[in-house]
Amino acid sequence: MKRILYLVVILFLFSGCFNQAEKQSAPKADQKTTQDSITVVTKPFANNPQKIEYEIPVLTGTQIKHGVQKRFYSHGSIYSEIPYVRNEKQGMAYTYYKAFQGEKPKVWKKQPYVNGQLNGMCYRYYESGALQSEYEYKDGLPAIGLKEYSESGKPIATPDLVVNSKRTDQYFYVTACLSKKMGTVTYHVGELVDGKYMPRGLKKLQERDGVAELLVPLDGLKTVTIIAVYSTRLTNQCILSKTIRLR
Repeated sequence: MKRILYLVVILFLFSGCFNQAEKQSAPKADQKTTQDSITVVTKPFANNPQKIEYEIPVLTGTQIKHGVQKRFYSHGSIYSEIPYVRNEKQGMAYTYYKAFQGEKPKVWKKQPYVNGQLNGMCYRYYESGALQSEYEYKDGLPAIGLKEYSESGKPIATPDLVVNSKRTDQYFYVTACLSKKMGTVTYHVGELVDGKYMPRGLKKLQERDGVAELLVPLDGLKTVTIIAVYSTRLTNQCILSKTIRLR
């Protein structure tokens, strides 16, 4: 009888320990137990299949980019790092100068993305690390107000946008040009978003001898905004804008 009672007590204790261990190992109801599985896909250079040009993180079993995509120079140093969240650029993207012999890559560009679009202040640097330029985007639209600097830190001046109008019997004859020759310049007419950002699809003006021209009916617009776009010596896109009254 004592032996049977002893066995019952042992079984009870064993059952209690087993249940306690099971409770401790069970995950909490609100605890995430699975994560997205990432596969890194490599893409070689077209002219040199032995070297990798891209490392592209994707959700396993899909072509959806998720993670930091890396691109490399042909000699192997990092060229760019672009963060993706489910196929959309999201976060700070970096572009680098070439680095050799184990050197740490030096940043050339810093550009922030939100929901796949450039958003916020962007920066470019000289290889020395000195600030080269700063410019802004909003929802993928570039802003006026580009600032450029020499490697010593001196601001680089931009030309003025000169806009004039002359009244005729039927029209206001509007002309626009830059105060300094800057290579290829395109001129547009239209309103900036929030008075600062250049929208897509603005009407492009015709030019004659480097001067943009626009005819506005006398009973038409009371003001007109002209926008000039050109590439600087440092290969930045510069946008200038000026509004004049026609009355």
